[in-house]
Amino acid sequence: MFPLSIWLLSTLLFSTRVDASDSEKGCENAIPELPSFIDWTADLRSASLKAGLPLAGDGGCGDGDAPKRKVLFVGIDGLRASSMVLPLPTFRRLERMGTYSYWANVQSEASTMSGPGWTSMFTGVQATKHLVDGNGDLGDISPDYPTVFKVVKDRYPEKKVAASVSWHPLIDGIIDGQDPDVLDARYKAREDEDMFSQAVEWIKSREYDFIFVDFDDCDGAGHGNIFDPYLPEYRAAVQKTDAMVGVLLDAITLVGKEEEWLIVVTSDHGGDGYSHGAQDEYCLRIPFLVASNSPRVNLGNMPANDPGSHLDVLPTVMHFFDGGSCVDSPYPIKVKDQFRDCAWAKEEDTVVRCKTKGIKATCPRTCGSCDRCVDSTLAFKYKKNAEAPTKKTKCSWTRKDSVVRCNIDGMRDTCRKACDNCLPLYNVDGQVFGFTDYKRDPPPEPPKPPKCVPDPPVCGCENVKQSDYRGNVGATVTGKKCQRWDVQSPHKHTRTPENYPYLAEAENYCRNPDGEDAVWCYTTDKDKRWDYCDVPSCKVE
Repeated sequence: MFPLSIWLLSTLLFSTRVDASDSEKGCENAIPELPSFIDWTADLRSASLKAGLPLAGDGGCGDGDAPKRKVLFVGIDGLRASSMVLPLPTFRRLERMGTYSYWANVQSEASTMSGPGWTSMFTGVQATKHLVDGNGDLGDISPDYPTVFKVVKDRYPEKKVAASVSWHPLIDGIIDGQDPDVLDARYKAREDEDMFSQAVEWIKSREYDFIFVDFDDCDGAGHGNIFDPYLPEYRAAVQKTDAMVGVLLDAITLVGKEEEWLIVVTSDHGGDGYSHGAQDEYCLRIPFLVASNSPRVNLGNMPANDPGSHLDVLPTVMHFFDGGSCVDSPYPIKVKDQFRDCAWAKEEDTVVRCKTKGIKATCPRTCGSCDRCVDSTLAFKYKKNAEAPTKKTKCSWTRKDSVVRCNIDGMRDTCRKACDNCLPLYNVDGQVFGFTDYKRDPPPEPPKPPKCVPDPPVCGCENVKQSDYRGNVGATVTGKKCQRWDVQSPHKHTRTPENYPYLAEAENYCRNPDGEDAVWCYTTDKDKRWDYCDVPSCKVE
């Protein structure tokens, strides 16, 4: 049977549109209208919606009750980033429905083993916080950093959470190990086919709000045959997993009427050779994708300087369920016909700001959906420029209609909007991945290299291999006296002042004219042509 989604996509890509006037003239070879890249991308999102994923509402701002939100969280053990070069129809399909990164990071403070990788993915924090640093200490997981399953259940007791896994310690050691009452359904399968079949049944039942699945075949193929998508065994495991994820997606499109879905796909680690555990790019880099029928999710790839991390799972899932986040609006507001950046009237931390005077989200707080479309009564601060004094004023809307206000610039809640469901501040190391209504913190700047403090008469800078040294040391590390640079005895050479002018006043002092590792000289010992000198390296700061 030809899949509906493939038929829709092929229809979009290969159908032609003939102008009515051309048809009336009997023109059978009219040139088709080529859509712009923006329209083409929108059509692909539209195709996924027509395949069964409904367009989500705006969370109650003018069009009735918000759609029911559900999450499918797909973890693929040992999925190396380079696997994405393969022909993977489901991954290509998910790309067109959301945001993706094929250079995302894994946790970086423990070995790239499954234990710390999965635990960081579940809790959103580094291994030094959740305390799991191997596969044998899953029971050490800290209660201070709950898993995403526990966070969802604690915040929304009415939501049903289910997990189907091939690697049983994910349930026995991590999820149940931290709180055995979190899961409403659990299934520990013998193989991936059995595991994902149970998840399909859960999706079709429409009973569960948050479903987690764990595919293990890619990791097994890597350990048995090398983690390399160019080799047949690992490639076959990746492609088989891709096909099974596609069946899960098909199940959602068939039964997900009037539901808003988020699909999160990532891995615990990559791999190199027959194993993983090293802190290298082969093990540290993985795919990360979020796809959705919600207009809150961006379309396209993450920027190269901010590829995301599997620590982003928890904040991303909670941002989707909560409908918003405690972040400052990136959009300017209008004050006396001029656009200004919003700034808070009170300088307290974000949690306090979200609850000021009983309003959980105020200017310039942004939420993804709002339960009440009302204006904030609070003033805010702004400056005309960096040198100008701070002024306090009230926000005024550029548009007056309450429904329109909920959707300005694609945001459902913007400056001077008050919402009742602002996302709390989660104590995690990850950030929300792929949402239009969340502004990620800029990636940290790379550390500046240490700067040498030169002192040519005394020392040489290591970054230039001491070529800046101009001191008077005239003996090698073994104590042999240096030969003058302007003489050819006892050793003939070409490092002369004529060829290297800066040696003109070097006499018999140690120098580095030709890029050796440090300063050196020819010796006056006929049996020892040259050697390094004992010159200190300059300090760095």
